[in-house]
Amino acid sequence: MTGEESGGSYTTMELFVPPGVGPDLHQHEAEEEQFYVLSGQLTYQVGQHTFNVKAGDFIHIPRQTPHGFINGPQPARLLATFSPAGPECSFMEAGVWLSPDEADPWTSPGEQL
Repeated sequence: MTGEESGGSYTTMELFVPPGVGPDLHQHEAEEEQFYVLSGQLTYQVGQHTFNVKAGDFIHIPRQTPHGFINGPQPARLLATFSPAGPECSFMEAGVWLSPDEADPWTSPGEQL
């Protein structure tokens, strides 16, 4: 769901994170951030706390809270929601925007997850 589709109230997107990759410590002044880990193992820093997350874990990051993460040795998939919408623009600049019709970038044609 894009910010345009939600009237600017939120954006939800699936993120594919390569091994060893993640954003440096940063914070959002206006947006709340939530991540649901679909696959992979990541190390998150939220404020003063550092913790490991895996498939099935949920992370909520309040606005104005320093945070960042690094992915482990395997590709990770995250369901990310930002409220209000807006940060999706930086994701589109930093990565590749895949349409719902496009395959998982780590799945060979015909291979199922």
